[in-house]
Amino acid sequence: MSEGSARGPVHTTTGEPSLDATGGSKGSLLGLLGTRKLLFVTGKGGIGKTLVSVALAQAAAATGLKVLLVESSSRDQIAPLFGLDPVGHHETEAANGIRCINLNAAGNFREYITKYLGQTKLFETVLSHRVVQSFFSTIPGLAEAMMLGRLYYTCDVRDADNRPDLVICDSPASGHFLSLMTTPDAIVGSGLAGPILRDTGKVRDFLRRNQDVGVIYVCTPEPLVVSEAVEFLPEIQEKSPAALCGVIVNRIPPLASSGSGFGPGDSMLVDYLRERSAKAQAALDQLRVSIKKFPGIMFMGLRDLGFVDDPLPADFYRTFLTEEILDQG
Repeated sequence: MSEGSARGPVHTTTGEPSLDATGGSKGSLLGLLGTRKLLFVTGKGGIGKTLVSVALAQAAAATGLKVLLVESSSRDQIAPLFGLDPVGHHETEAANGIRCINLNAAGNFREYITKYLGQTKLFETVLSHRVVQSFFSTIPGLAEAMMLGRLYYTCDVRDADNRPDLVICDSPASGHFLSLMTTPDAIVGSGLAGPILRDTGKVRDFLRRNQDVGVIYVCTPEPLVVSEAVEFLPEIQEKSPAALCGVIVNRIPPLASSGSGFGPGDSMLVDYLRERSAKAQAALDQLRVSIKKFPGIMFMGLRDLGFVDDPLPADFYRTFLTEEILDQG
């Protein structure tokens, strides 16, 4: 698909993916994967952002990059997609070129004190006590700051030999994500002093480096979801230190026609599929107008795969992202 195409979604009737052109955007998927150190993937809950995150990691690893897939969830969602048991707060090899971890607040705090500040003895003798950790957990924004700090440390501070080329963070859903991203500003303006304030400033500066860090927003072509996206995207640009660099529309339905293997008795099904496709097209048109306010970002669509079994095959990204999209840059 040519990068400068202004066409709408390419609906096919032969089982091929339904794709969306970049709409004149200069962004490309491989360009983002190959140039960023950290990509946040967010969007409304239940729209497939975890699946998108894993597919992006597979695509990046296929080019030879070392990728770390990160989540921070009460239950591991990424590891099972690779056929793994829950990995918790431990970087674990998930596939060739891909490692994964499920960060938690206690682990982030421990690593900040022991690895970043180099105060292992202090942690072991004082800060590891439950009462002390319980006190720290009550400080507003500290857990979020520690998570962002862990990402910064992994991407920019860790020894180069052990540093991934790309970190993909399967981030919280939209509203919680924005709260996470505004934490550095809140802490810097809180009146705190000492290493936490100093290092939070470093984290904020890192997140502002648009050439290294970006946000990919995932949505589906449904009116309510797109309306939320249209309202939320400007908030990312206004409030988040990390800038929006891509929008991915998941679950784009194919356009049904009488030549798609349907018989005369399937007219009701064909009508339903056509109506669904028409609604998706209208939602995409609304989103495309909004996207024009953010020149240069990647804008692409992914077909509706239906139910996906886990573990995912190693080349799942080829089915999900498709070669055509990967070659657009």
